[in-house]
Amino acid sequence: MFYTLRAGSNSPNDGKNREKILAILEVIILVFITTFIPSLIKLGRPPTS
Repeated sequence: MFYTLRAGSNSPNDGKNREKILAILEVIILVFITTFIPSLIKLGRPPTS
């Protein structure tokens, strides 16, 4: 989603690596959201950090 905007004018190899890193970050964020929000709903309140 975001890697096309952030690729910039680097070499193709850097662009490929950045695409991989951002894709992994997007997956991690999605997994975190899908696991963290339901746990908040089960608790009924946000945890005190």
